[in-house]
Amino acid sequence: MASQKYFGKLLSDVALSFSQMRLFSEASECYEQALPLVSSKPRRLAVVLQNLGAVYNALGQYRQSLRFHRDAAALHGSLGSRAAQGRCFSNLGFALVELGELEEAWESYLHAQQAFRDADDPSGQWQACEGLGGIRIQMRDPDKAAMYYKDALRLLCKCQDVSGSVQERLVSELSEALQQKLLLQQVSLSEY
Repeated sequence: MASQKYFGKLLSDVALSFSQMRLFSEASECYEQALPLVSSKPRRLAVVLQNLGAVYNALGQYRQSLRFHRDAAALHGSLGSRAAQGRCFSNLGFALVELGELEEAWESYLHAQQAFRDADDPSGQWQACEGLGGIRIQMRDPDKAAMYYKDALRLLCKCQDVSGSVQERLVSELSEALQQKLLLQQVSLSEY
């Protein structure tokens, strides 16, 4: 039994190495093999589920990732790991956006935002705000999108070691939201 536990940990570690090398198919195989071996260790199981969902996102297999994101979020929640739960909800939101399920993605990002707030994690919060802004853009609600992008930029200022390209991307997304808002105002004015 102890050998199974160690083999599960070894498979999980190897899968993480594969993920870091961007060998996602190999990582998914190792994580899948590790699942039954770590099932008696809730924290390790939650991490394996979370990472497996993220690997399936990286492979573009969003439908397959959904169960892992949901199971990991529930398990992290039951363990009181709010920051980890927030990451699961963010990953779930991303997958749902890719599948075009915007309402459910919206709910996931809201859950992520609250989890990161509870964990006092500004890095996770700005990422959740960016996801919420992107959804509002797709829903043609540039006012709310701009609000979320502004919040993301404000939260980004509280983070250390963030690349300038992240700030540039957020400014670009905010600019896009404001341009969309102007276009919608022009269209509504021309209809009168």
